[in-house]
Amino acid sequence: MTSYRDLLREKQAKNWIKAALALNITKEGLHEFVEDVLTCVHHDIYNTIRTSKSLQSGAICLHCFTENVLQCPTRGICTSPKNCRFHKAANQMYVPCPNGICGGVRNEIIQHHRFTGPSWMNTNADKWCTSPWEIGKCFLPPDGYKTVSSVKDSDFNSVISVMMNCKDFEKKLSFNIGAKTNLLSEVRGFGRIVRHSHDQKIEDKPLANIFFKLRSLLEDQTDLANRPEAQHAVEQLNQLQSDELNINAQNELEMLKEGLRLRLNDHYQTTLDNMPISPILAEKDAKLSSCYVAPTIIEKNHKKIGRVGQSGGREVATFSDMFCHEGHFLRNVILVGEPGRGKTTFSAMCALEWTHQYSQAGEKIERKERFGDSDFFLESLHFCSMLHYEIQVRNAI
Repeated sequence: MTSYRDLLREKQAKNWIKAALALNITKEGLHEFVEDVLTCVHHDIYNTIRTSKSLQSGAICLHCFTENVLQCPTRGICTSPKNCRFHKAANQMYVPCPNGICGGVRNEIIQHHRFTGPSWMNTNADKWCTSPWEIGKCFLPPDGYKTVSSVKDSDFNSVISVMMNCKDFEKKLSFNIGAKTNLLSEVRGFGRIVRHSHDQKIEDKPLANIFFKLRSLLEDQTDLANRPEAQHAVEQLNQLQSDELNINAQNELEMLKEGLRLRLNDHYQTTLDNMPISPILAEKDAKLSSCYVAPTIIEKNHKKIGRVGQSGGREVATFSDMFCHEGHFLRNVILVGEPGRGKTTFSAMCALEWTHQYSQAGEKIERKERFGDSDFFLESLHFCSMLHYEIQVRNAI
């Protein structure tokens, strides 16, 4: 079997690593720029609300959650007040802000969004007053970023998405962000090329274009050209392209792990997205994400099964309940049930949930309400490797 280290000896594979590192370098060069613009957006929104409502200069609200701020229905969130999966509890219903602030902030975020469609699933409204980034998350792809706590913790795609979707960046860049094709849309496309390369290889000419466009963005004359962190990133890009930048073992390891993540993502979406609708109709497939119903799972102590008075157990309500104990991954989880009760399908859906974080906005799998912690699988590479093993064992029997 060809190892990853053998693959790295190929020129095109080295080019892919260079491209991936170039995206990371560019993202780091844009951090402070994005943070500064979002801080200004935050100030503008709250100054507008306080002025329009004659509130004190320091008036804030820390009590409204995202569910409380959005009416039902809200486009892209919920469609029916009768069976809403977003406003699903008494304390998660829409209510006017008691301080008269959060509803106005919501409306201002919509006005600042280029397409008037903020990503409400990403944000925590109770943190809007204190965190510019929490408002910035409304300009990210539809969901998958709720637990991302800062610009630095986000990925390249999210940083570029904020710049494209927030209208306040228009005055900070020299080109027309609203044009169908512009420099931001081009570099975002490079991110997709790198992340969705089926073999993690890039030819010399496309790589040269990636470096040229990334430098062009970082050297934009309106603002970025005057920022030291952006120009430091330009220097690093030049060194990387000319093989003068030292790629240490840690960098190489991170790229290897990223390559494995991408291969697992493609494998799961190719092999698991469609499953037989019944064990007795193995030739009839259906899209798993559209018809999946989570099984009822009861946690039991295997040492006490069969004892008198031990027939019951605790129902599993979250993925954490299933796979963790006191904050740590369990080494072994045994899922027991009669044939056809959904053990293999449950494992497959867990793998698809994990791939959700690596899919682009237009490629997200359809997700229905299953467990309360859908972000559980973020960055759980080792866990999904284990799932792959279990699914393969089941199929081999």
